[in-house]
This record gives sequence, structure tokens and C-alpha cells, in this order.
Amino acid sequence: MNLKPIIQLIFLALSSLMVASISVLALRESLVSKELLLLIPKTRGVSNPLIVKAKRVMIGRDPDCDIQLMDPYVSSFHTVIFRKGKRFFVRDLKSKNGTFLNEVLVEVAPLKNGDILKIGKREFQVMIS
Repeated sequence: MNLKPIIQLIFLALSSLMVASISVLALRESLVSKELLLLIPKTRGVSNPLIVKAKRVMIGRDPDCDIQLMDPYVSSFHTVIFRKGKRFFVRDLKSKNGTFLNEVLVEVAPLKNGDILKIGKREFQVMIS
């Protein structure tokens, strides 16, 4: 019985697994080394988290916003999330209905894990990794 084809197949499978493991480790390392913020929708029927990787992210109804929320209670340029050092902050841009953090109207406030950010009728749970 010729084992060479079987050994080659096993070698190929192990090589593929090793490459995949290295890729996963590299991705994990890049995510761990760079803080990023996730806004997890708490609104019914919306399930995709919004990922904030940039130093500054504009949120509003206007198409020029980085994150566009089609909600009549959201101003054209409603709020901005920005990073200062290793911390994230939210700043209301003098919106008509305000920006709320944990049910408190804020102008500028630091964000931390578990905070609830409300923009218009939309609520998001903050997760920082």
C-alpha cells in the first residue's frame, strides 16, 4: 500500500490549519493592540453593531456622516465620537433633541463599557475592547 498520497494529504491539511491559526492570531493581536469601540444597538429589529475604529466619527442623518441614522429625531450632524489618547468621548453637536449617556443629557462625556448612548430614538450599548 502506497502511503505517500495519504501523507501528502495530511501534510497539506496540517499546513492549511497552521496558516489559518497564524492568520487568526495575527488578527487577534491587531485587535488587542488597538482599542476599538462597538456600539451595540438596543433597538428592536436592529442587530448589526457599529464599529468605531477611526479617531473621530460623525453621527447624524446627513449622508456625509460616517454613521448615518435615518431617524427624524436625529439632527443632520447630531453627535461625534472621538478618541483622545486611549479613551473615547461623545460630544453633542448642539442637536435639537440632545445626546444622552445613561439617561443624562450630555454636551461632552467620556464613554466606558456598558454605557447606554441614546441618539434620537436609537439606543446603543457601548463596548470598548
